[in-house]
Amino acid sequence: MKTAVILQARMNSTRRPYKISAIYNEKPLLYWQIKRLQQNKKVSEIIVATTKEDLDDVTEFIALQAGAKVFRGDTNDVMKRYINASEYNRINNIIRVCGDDPLVDPECVEKLSIELELNQNSVITASHNKGWLLGTSAEAFSLDNLKKAYNCSTLEEKEHVVLHFYNNQDQFKLIKMIPDFFYQDLSFTVDYPEDVHNVKDILSFFKNIDFTQEELIKALENKKIKISYIRNDSYNI
Repeated sequence: MKTAVILQARMNSTRRPYKISAIYNEKPLLYWQIKRLQQNKKVSEIIVATTKEDLDDVTEFIALQAGAKVFRGDTNDVMKRYINASEYNRINNIIRVCGDDPLVDPECVEKLSIELELNQNSVITASHNKGWLLGTSAEAFSLDNLKKAYNCSTLEEKEHVVLHFYNNQDQFKLIKMIPDFFYQDLSFTVDYPEDVHNVKDILSFFKNIDFTQEELIKALENKKIKISYIRNDSYNI
């Protein structure tokens, strides 16, 4: 069974256009996100799934510069983009990562991959309400389950990829993966300009991308990181 990280990213985001190209230390955030994901020890293949829009020529360029593969597909039907990217690259198992989340923990990718191998018919989520920081986690599922979901998904569910799984837990076994280190108060998902500053605050504190979830949580708990913008968010998974 072949597993890959598939990272959905596009320039023309609804809430915060061009956020993946925000510059930190002379490189776009998407570049640093890919480099951080590459530090995981379990999944070597990273595919950036972007659109065929001209704006995403830049997305493709950044991804290739960072050493990722690129697949370009449907703009609004993101679920279809995942399916086509997986089929094109002969992927069986998917670790889904959003371009909104440049701080995804490499250890989270490893744990998701292992959990999915043990529970092939399940959908695995690094659950926020179990302690994963928003913006540091991901989900894992098989291509077979994604195709099954696609056949009966609404337009909204096709845009948000995993929403159908959460809306139909009677049909899909959902496993909520619990982190080793619990912290729940803040969101580091990048939706708005202020969120970009928060990510930069964290990267500046560590001075690199090589830090663990444990180190981030300890720094937050000890108030060592000065966050520009306090954003609390609701947890529904």
